[in-house]
Amino acid sequence: MVTDDPIQLTLTANLADLPLAERSTPDDFALRGTEDRDIQVLADLYFSAYPSEIVADEAAALEEIEVTFKGEYGELDAAASPLIATGNRVVAAVLTVKQAPWDNTPPGPFLIEVIVHPDYRRQGLARVAILEAASTLLSQGHQTVALRVMSDNDAAMKLYGSLGFRQWKQ
Repeated sequence: MVTDDPIQLTLTANLADLPLAERSTPDDFALRGTEDRDIQVLADLYFSAYPSEIVADEAAALEEIEVTFKGEYGELDAAASPLIATGNRVVAAVLTVKQAPWDNTPPGPFLIEVIVHPDYRRQGLARVAILEAASTLLSQGHQTVALRVMSDNDAAMKLYGSLGFRQWKQ
């Protein structure tokens, strides 16, 4: 029986093939690295960006970000985990681990979260943050990066495809 149910896909990209020159931050936005002091602001962003089926409440969002910083999803690469802010408000982030801990993932850096506040979507912020993470990873000597996405997330699939991510084949 064939089903159209969405599935989780693992995508990879060669860092040298990404359009790294396109990572200029739009006016009124600032790019910076992730620090330990960002746990609460990332939890707030995470809670605002995901539906209640993914994150039930603010406490669950905080717990999710805390375990991310503790390494439950792999060792966080803070240098390759950029945040984008406008004023004092963080509105987008990419969280990158040095190696995903899950079976069936490729070796190397893995983007575990690409988060954009709903009020700031469709402004190129995810693209800039992903490219900034990729630039840092390339400077660290890595050749590839991977991430996971649901097959029915059309906006994310379009973005990742435009950056050069392709479905990973084991």
